[in-house]
Amino acid sequence: MDSNLVHIVDDDEQIRNSLQFLLMTHKLNSRQFTGGRDFLRALPSLESGCILLDVRMPDMDGLQMMKMMRPCIERFSVIVMTGHGDVATAVEAMKLGAIDFIEKPFDEEALVRAVKAAQLKLGERIGDLDAKRDAEDRLAELTPRAKEVLGHLMGGHSNKVVAKRMDVSPRTVEMHRSNIFQKLGVKSLSEAVRLACMAGFVPQTEEEAV
Repeated sequence: MDSNLVHIVDDDEQIRNSLQFLLMTHKLNSRQFTGGRDFLRALPSLESGCILLDVRMPDMDGLQMMKMMRPCIERFSVIVMTGHGDVATAVEAMKLGAIDFIEKPFDEEALVRAVKAAQLKLGERIGDLDAKRDAEDRLAELTPRAKEVLGHLMGGHSNKVVAKRMDVSPRTVEMHRSNIFQKLGVKSLSEAVRLACMAGFVPQTEEEAV
């Protein structure tokens, strides 16, 4: 995913052009949208990136747009552009997932710094999301029986204890363990545990298994 693109959402063409020129002088690529509806229509095919979002627009205000895009807000870092002293709106936007706000008329250097910081945060978030999805995909390769073995191993139990609890031989547990490592692409139990935790895997407790 590319987190370097800046999406400019503002109904004022002059402001959009001014922002695009400013970003271009700092080697930041951008794309313009005339309002919330314009952005939402394009959303399914948009690259991840920072959004410079005006909150006061006639067709759909910025807060409404953020509510509509909530299911995929994690793909973007939103910076809202508010009127001077409009703290209440800025706070509401932050509650909806915005990471920063800039007051109009904005200081150009402050805006560029905010955009670069937003891109950095988004890059880290996307990296975490990609790692989580990768972990989930790897875990999905395991059979239910293998996941049961992994759950016991995550509980700190030895192969012999796991074998007794599952009513199988220690050799069978060892084979499962080897296959688990191979499918997860890890070389140790600690790596397997970290990957399973990243994927959100929750071992079944003994009480739940009964």
